[in-house]
Amino acid sequence: MRRLWSTNELASRWALSPSDLQLTVDHGNQAKLDLICQLAFWREHARFPDVEADLAPAIVEHLARQIGVSTEAIGGYDFAGRSGRRHRRAVLDLFIGGTPLMTLQRGRADANGKHGHVVDYHHVVHALRPKPMALLRLVYRAQLFPLEAYARTFDRLLKQLPERPACRLMVDLLALAHDRGCEAELAIFPAGHLADNQLPDIAALRTRFAPDPASLPDVVVELIPLSAYQALLETQTGAAA
Repeated sequence: MRRLWSTNELASRWALSPSDLQLTVDHGNQAKLDLICQLAFWREHARFPDVEADLAPAIVEHLARQIGVSTEAIGGYDFAGRSGRRHRRAVLDLFIGGTPLMTLQRGRADANGKHGHVVDYHHVVHALRPKPMALLRLVYRAQLFPLEAYARTFDRLLKQLPERPACRLMVDLLALAHDRGCEAELAIFPAGHLADNQLPDIAALRTRFAPDPASLPDVVVELIPLSAYQALLETQTGAAA
């Protein structure tokens, strides 16, 4: 592994971004440097370091200086151990290959000690479709809704409908937002209906947010005749003989 790096190379290839620094906010000094070393090495080499020796001392010092800790903080860290694997999962959540993908919010415990939840409804809506009543008992329901308007809509539905149809309608709204990518626009319509004591018309909303048929491409698929495969097999058989 390369051991010598110029000041300019360190600044251009091992600099940390504000989102990198944000990732370390809830970690102690040692964990900060451990995590940043994993992240920076992955970004540079598209793989994780196996041992501390994979990182040149100049790199470790440069990274430590940027997060305000001593290089001694990395001493004894097992890059492939339990903490190392946890840090790698955090990095893989943020990157695909060497390309930054997203910055994830960190869940924080409440004052009463309960664990915080960070939930993306896109990852849950498929499980709710066949079992919409599960929405009623979800411990992370408050964090599930993408916008506050959806939470208010569900509260109003529960007041106007029995639990089962209220959950079914709310899951349909979430599914529509997911399928059509229209969560911000869709949030306006149910709120308006409920303000007038009217239930959202899910069929009308599906039509409202359906793709414009004129904008859809006209795809023509030409099927290959099965006889072409037979000719190919005969050619391969003849070549083998």
